[in-house]
Amino acid sequence: MCISESVSRSVRVRGSCAEWLPLVRDCLSSRGFRNIAVDAGRRCLTADYGDPPVCSGISVTLAPSALCGGTDVSVVVSASLEGGCSAW
Repeated sequence: MCISESVSRSVRVRGSCAEWLPLVRDCLSSRGFRNIAVDAGRRCLTADYGDPPVCSGISVTLAPSALCGGTDVSVVVSASLEGGCSAW
């Protein structure tokens, strides 16, 4: 059986992307995520959680919020769970 599910959530926070990137990285690290990659130019982070065959990935994208003239950040988080396939 194969398991594959994705979920995406977004939120707006106060502050700049530059302020939030290291905070998000530290938060992911403290919660057991590994292989954390930060792309400051694209304002995004990716990380893995769990061990194969069941592992999940997370992607966090930060963007200046147009609603507040670019002074706040819109955060979009997408996560997926993929389980190994096994025959019944």
